[in-house]
This record gives sequence, C-alpha cells and structure tokens, in this order.
Amino acid sequence: TTTTTTTPTRKPTSTTQPPTTPTTSTTSTTRPSSCACAPGARMCMRNYGGSILASPTIYPIYWDKTAPYMAEMNQFYGDYISSAELAAQIGEYGFSRGKFGQALTTSGLPGPVIDNADIQAALIAMIKSGALPRPTRPPNVLYAIHLPAGSDVTHNGQRLCNNFCGYHSTARVDAVTLAPFTVIPDISACPNVCGSKLSHFVELASHEVLETITDPLIEYARGLGPPLAWFDSTTNDEVADGCYTTRPVTAGSRTYAVSTAWSNCKGACI
Repeated sequence: TTTTTTTPTRKPTSTTQPPTTPTTSTTSTTRPSSCACAPGARMCMRNYGGSILASPTIYPIYWDKTAPYMAEMNQFYGDYISSAELAAQIGEYGFSRGKFGQALTTSGLPGPVIDNADIQAALIAMIKSGALPRPTRPPNVLYAIHLPAGSDVTHNGQRLCNNFCGYHSTARVDAVTLAPFTVIPDISACPNVCGSKLSHFVELASHEVLETITDPLIEYARGLGPPLAWFDSTTNDEVADGCYTTRPVTAGSRTYAVSTAWSNCKGACI
C-alpha cells in the first residue's frame, strides 16, 4: 500500500507552454466534455479538435537501473492505467481504460544534464530500431520515461527543481507519426520542492499521465485548434493543472495517492 505524505512546496509540475493565441478565433471548433461547465466554475476544459489517448498502452522506460522505485512504479502504472478509478476520473473527456505494455531498462542518455531534445532523439532511435513498439496514428501509446538517479534535465530553457518537477512532451518519429511521452526525473535532487518519497513519484507520474491522455500533442499546437485537445484557454491549464491535491485510489490490490484532475461535470478537482 502506498501511503500519502505531506506534499512539499511545489513548483509548477509541467513545463508545457500554452499554445500561441491564434489570429483568428477557433471557438466554433471546440467540443465540450460530457458535462457542460458549471456557471462560475474557476476552470472549464474544452477540446479544440485534438485527439486524446482514449485507451492507451503504457510503456515505462527506465534510463538505467538507478532510476528510483522501478519495481514500484511498474506496479503503479499497471494498476492505475487499467483501473475503473482512472476511467471515472477522466472518462468525461473520452478516456475508457488503458493497459500495461512492457517495461524497458536502457542506457545511453548523455549526462549529467539531459535536455528534452536528447530524450526525444533517444526515444525516436529506440522506436525505429524496434526496441519499442511504434506509436499508433492517431496516438494511443504512452511512453513513461524515468531518468537516472542524480541526473539533471532541461526543457524549453527551464530546469528541474528551479522551474518544474516533471512534464510531458512529444517526439516526431516521422512526418506523420508522433510519440507522446512523460518525463519523470529523479526529483530527490530537490526534496523540499518536488519530494523524494515513492508517494511523490506516484503523484507526479499520475499528474503527467492524466495530462498526456487528455492533451497529448499540446507542444505542436499553434493556436486554439488541432492538435490541442482538453485545455482551459482562460487559465492556460490542462486537466491536472491547478489541482495540486491528491486523492486515494484503490487499483489492483493497492491504494495510491494520485493527482486530482479537473472535472467539468463536478466543477471541481476530483
């Protein structure tokens, strides 16, 4: 059983930037969730025409055997991605249930500072070599990347601990194939900011899984239109942003404290 600990003071979890505001309105292309937004609610998620990962297969990737909590995180991903709890949490956005693919331990990332471009290049090489299954079109595969112990990571000019704890991104495998992935660094480098216990890794991983499922291609959005999926253009938030709380979820034989996500149906983080 994973128990909850007091969450340390948190920096923004994700480095994902909101899309550039378009010069022409795309409001007419938005799609609501299965529930209309509650009047006066502090957030409202709308789909701007992008695809989601409706029933993804998740592949955890550990960049060497020093990545923290490998066995425990494999168990979490397998339990969580296929759980009724996750389906209830974001089912209103089109998610049903996912499944666990396989875990892979590899090496080869440069260090000690790893940039997101290095991660993208390594992921693409592994996909093209056949070490990992190819992403589908539209995307329905999620690669959950865990970085080595003691490594640092940068993304869009921002840095682990200073600006973020983790994030989700996308790699372009070829002209028409995109590979959504999450990045879970060794957050024990800054325990007072991001945490260092298993419960903190679970919270972070669940936050990024929620957002990758519901808005997998935000990095390629150039306005409020496709491929942007579920997003609040007023607050510049994805579903788990602004929900820095956890909730207990029983999945498999274990109970985890996972990130909450915004629900249009409830008008709250659930």
